Amino acid sequence: MRKSERLGFVLSRREKSALRYLAEMEGGLSQSALLRRLIRAEAQRRGLWPEEQRLGRETPHADEEITQRAPSSEKVRSLA
Repeated sequence: MRKSERLGFVLSRREKSALRYLAEMEGGLSQSALLRRLIRAEAQRRGLWPEEQRLGRETPHADEEITQRAPSSEKVRSLA
């Protein structure tokens, strides 16, 4: 999958530590690779990610944005 979008964000010390530990548990993945894997897994679980991409196979529309309606703010808070 071609990576063309850059995203920066801030983590707490505890979140960063957990990310580092999880990446090591996944066979030494980079933290970025682990974040991409987690995003794809959650998007697949919610039906937002095509099966072919979840399995690592390219599809003709691999770089398309997901344009489904975002959840309400109340629902987002419950996910945090």
